[in-house]
Amino acid sequence: MDLTEWQLSYQSDEIDAMTMDPNGALFTGLYIEEDSASLDQCFPNECSASSSLSEDDFSPTGYQRLDPHTIQNALSEDVKVRYDRLVADKQAKRKAQNRAAQRAFRERKQQVLQDLEKENGDMKIELGKLHAEIAMLRKSNVLLRARAAAREETPLCVSPRDRKRESAIERLLVFAQTWDEDFSRKEICND
Repeated sequence: MDLTEWQLSYQSDEIDAMTMDPNGALFTGLYIEEDSASLDQCFPNECSASSSLSEDDFSPTGYQRLDPHTIQNALSEDVKVRYDRLVADKQAKRKAQNRAAQRAFRERKQQVLQDLEKENGDMKIELGKLHAEIAMLRKSNVLLRARAAAREETPLCVSPRDRKRESAIERLLVFAQTWDEDFSRKEICND
């Protein structure tokens, strides 16, 4: 019986070559050792002069051939292991990407919070300045109304005595206005 030999491309180190005899029986070259005979006795030298090999040359006493179903199960388990490893690698990669995305989101969120807190502080300072300016404008408005009312009440004929009194009132109003402006400036600087 002549055996033809063909190669299969498996990544497994355990199965290097498979042979098929003319009857269609699958032979992998894997045997379970039952006694202490060496593997060299099991496989003939490929460089020998004899080109025809019998199936008996591959099945010496003390060794049994593995069942093709056992080999198929071993191959399918190897494929399952590789598939499981591939799935595990993909899951690990996806988890790492998710962690990186979550970290980036937290950093962006933290940056937005810091920007909002800074903007809030700036707005509070601006609000304090505007309140001080409003208070100063209200006082100035009161002084201007008092001045306008004082001028409306003055008669067309003004005596020198009335002029002295009017100039004293104006001086008091100017003093009050400068006093308020100085006080407002001090308030703004202290904020």
